[in-house]
Amino acid sequence: MDSATTPVATAAARPVQLQCSASGRAWRPVLSFDAANGDQETAVLHFAARLGDVDPRTTWRIVTDDALAIPLMTWSKTTGWRVA
Repeated sequence: MDSATTPVATAAARPVQLQCSASGRAWRPVLSFDAANGDQETAVLHFAARLGDVDPRTTWRIVTDDALAIPLMTWSKTTGWRVA
């Protein structure tokens, strides 16, 4: 089998969810995306932060997209993105 017919290994999907909390209220889901897709992850982190710049009370988090919703990252105007 040559390189033209060899299957290319792809990263396993890593489904996560962006959530928002306005003024310390409950976390609300905004969208789900694949964190294994670097372009998607970069876009979501960038644009969520830009939206958060509009209202300093808004906070964001990235959680696993499952029943446990384990926090992976958090964002606030004062700290920026941090690993949870």
